[in-house]
Amino acid sequence: MLARFLLDTNMASYVIKGNIPRVRERLLRVPMAEVGISVVTKAELRFGVVRKPEAVRLKTAVEEFLLRVEVLPWDSESAQALCSGSCRPRTYRRADGQSRHDDRRPGSGRSSRAGHT
Repeated sequence: MLARFLLDTNMASYVIKGNIPRVRERLLRVPMAEVGISVVTKAELRFGVVRKPEAVRLKTAVEEFLLRVEVLPWDSESAQALCSGSCRPRTYRRADGQSRHDDRRPGSGRSSRAGHT
């Protein structure tokens, strides 16, 4: 089954460490067959373990997590698929009723136009 929920490195780390209970509780309601990570996240998790060689329990937890989730490839086609739907500017309604245009790149928190933040 193809993963319906793709976790980034931060979310995967929260799940592994269990230090944010609501993330763990939410994930427990989802079949593990529907949870995935990208190969980039897998590399980042393993890099984190390498940086802490004394953290034996963390290494075990990461490896057990990796056995249970689908690891998806990340290539140019994957990047293009992401941007085909989410790289378009969006308009949001603020609490005061005014519209706000958001043209940030996904995941960057920064504007895609020079001179804008």
